[in-house]
Amino acid sequence: MKKLTGLFIVLMALVLGSYYAMGWLTERALKKSIAIINQSNGVVLTILKDDRGWFTSHTDVKARIHIPTHMFKNDANQLVTFPEKEYELVLPMIIHHGPIIYTHHHFYFGFGFATLQASLPKEYSDYLDTVYTKDSTKPTLTLNLFVNYLGKTSFQLSIPQFELRSIDAQKSFQWLGLESDVSVSYPSMQLSGHVASKGAVLTQGSREVTIGPIESDYNLHSSDTGLYVGDAHVLLSSLRILEAKQNVFALQAFDLKSKSDIENQLFHSTLSLSLDQVSKPNGVYGPAALVLAVDNLDAPILAQINRELSRMTPTSDQERQQLLLALLPKLPELLSHGASINLSTLNVTLPEGLAQGHLSLSLPKENMPNPFQLIQKIKGDCMIDLPTQVLQKLLQTTLKQKILGTLELEKSAMHNNASTEASTPTPVTPESIDEQALQQAKEKIAGLLKAGLITTQGGHDHLDLQLNDAHLIVNGKPFTPSMLQF
Repeated sequence: MKKLTGLFIVLMALVLGSYYAMGWLTERALKKSIAIINQSNGVVLTILKDDRGWFTSHTDVKARIHIPTHMFKNDANQLVTFPEKEYELVLPMIIHHGPIIYTHHHFYFGFGFATLQASLPKEYSDYLDTVYTKDSTKPTLTLNLFVNYLGKTSFQLSIPQFELRSIDAQKSFQWLGLESDVSVSYPSMQLSGHVASKGAVLTQGSREVTIGPIESDYNLHSSDTGLYVGDAHVLLSSLRILEAKQNVFALQAFDLKSKSDIENQLFHSTLSLSLDQVSKPNGVYGPAALVLAVDNLDAPILAQINRELSRMTPTSDQERQQLLLALLPKLPELLSHGASINLSTLNVTLPEGLAQGHLSLSLPKENMPNPFQLIQKIKGDCMIDLPTQVLQKLLQTTLKQKILGTLELEKSAMHNNASTEASTPTPVTPESIDEQALQQAKEKIAGLLKAGLITTQGGHDHLDLQLNDAHLIVNGKPFTPSMLQF
């Protein structure tokens, strides 16, 4: 009997000790997962304290949200600049210790399960109270975290539906909900997840913007260089803009996929994009497709550039120029392994017909200290094929703006010249400007054809370029400066 009692005491001690130990293991896994999340820009998470008990722990997580300098146009079409700002939010988290956990009406077997609920920072919440009605619902966030026995941390994030209605009844925002599952594995440093948004509806006066459901999947892992590579996929089902109940823009099935990897210390990436259709009052565009590949970039150098870009967030043209000059010396080494870019697919169905093209640029495997020597070593080819009406419309729009600018300068000169005799200017109508621009566009196209810069066949204008050792071939003929004299 004494042996059984002793064994029971030992077992109870082991069970109680395992709950406490797994609370510590959960906290350690949480810190590692937060370190991975903090590598992204904009949000930094920090564990402030951990009040660990036998079966549960209470932890405060501080979220520091950085909003960079941004600009937008107000109702008066004026550009307004908002300086960068940081917000801090303390989020209480409850951690349930393993090995056996019962919470949220489910049993879990693992190191621990944590729950966090967050509302808006008080500063934002007080601001919303002054702008939106009392029956508006404010956004909230729920985060559940589970750490299994294999060291894999799973995040389940939910932003439920909410609606904001302005006091003046001119604006409203309806959020339809979002669910996200993210898994972080350590020490393999693998990040995978799924995001599903039900969409949103924004109204402002007579304008209504409806964002349809959005789906996103990703599976990434950290390479030896520190770069995260893998697969990612985003699908926007629809986007619609109404103005006074009339359709001004509608998008259907925007699909974006990316794939990247590193082989022999060389970075490779492929981006593919497809679009079902875009509808506007002037016509229907689509389907469209694009496939772009970048290959043979020096991965360690790319990782260095990425780290420097992450540390610096330029907010002015001068700072951007300084950052560019600082990164420019790394360019030759980044491209020294035969870097290439290949736009293998580019086609768009326009109301006037199919527009298509491709582009390929590559560099030899040489390390040239002078970045400007790279230009002379580029090899490539390019093809563009457009319906003639498209090229004509593009030129007509450009030339129309030029004509309007010239007329404005002439009008200003006549007004400022006091010695000019009073005279009645020749009336200019929008129709006459359109006709003048159209005529000039036709003359430009005729000049392009005569110079050999484009060829035409079957109602399409075609351009074919080849570049080799600083020699440019245009439509099968060597380029000469006289081609530009038309």
